[in-house]
Amino acid sequence: MSNQRDYDKNPIIIKDYNYIFTPLFICCLIPFAVYAFLYNPGELSATSLAINTFMIFSLSILPALSIYRKARNKRTILLLNKSIQFSHADKIVEEIYLNDIADIKRTYSDIYHKSQELTGFQKVFVHTLSFLMPIVWHMPLITLKFFFHFFKKGSQYHLFDAIIVFSSDNFINILPTTKKEYEDVRKYFMLKKPVFDIKYANVFWNFESHLIEEKIKEPLR
Repeated sequence: MSNQRDYDKNPIIIKDYNYIFTPLFICCLIPFAVYAFLYNPGELSATSLAINTFMIFSLSILPALSIYRKARNKRTILLLNKSIQFSHADKIVEEIYLNDIADIKRTYSDIYHKSQELTGFQKVFVHTLSFLMPIVWHMPLITLKFFFHFFKKGSQYHLFDAIIVFSSDNFINILPTTKKEYEDVRKYFMLKKPVFDIKYANVFWNFESHLIEEKIKEPLR
């Protein structure tokens, strides 16, 4: 069709916000850390264990804030004619060609880079605490996302607000923040081959949660 959009000349550009949710979550723990510092009973008890857990977990605010400072206003997802790109500071750090897409799913997860995936002992440790994950991570994340969409101008909340695109060894998380962005992304996939409607995509559940971004590799170009 002559009037079909040229996505190389006029790409869909989605500003990425997935990096903000872990720092926000950890910031919410600061009051608990302050309480723990002031009122730690200093004895081996269930209360002491819980307080010390909050203290230790809250120390991760430093790397989380470092990631936030590095990523703030610098990350975008570009949907082009033949590929989807995840860019940092206008440099490509991940790219998935449409011909290499293995799956597309809906998700509420904020995982956006393979450096966040758990490996080895980390998986074993998290599995032992899997019964806590809905309370410790998933419900807070869903709550944070609700408020994010509530306060984001033009945004409209729904549970599975992100689209995660998988290749054989990589993934890119697309988080539309307005109805127009969502419809643009939906139309994009419905125009490509094979035709795919993200509205009816299966759900990606990340039960294990994820790490803070450890390292974004050097840009591809």
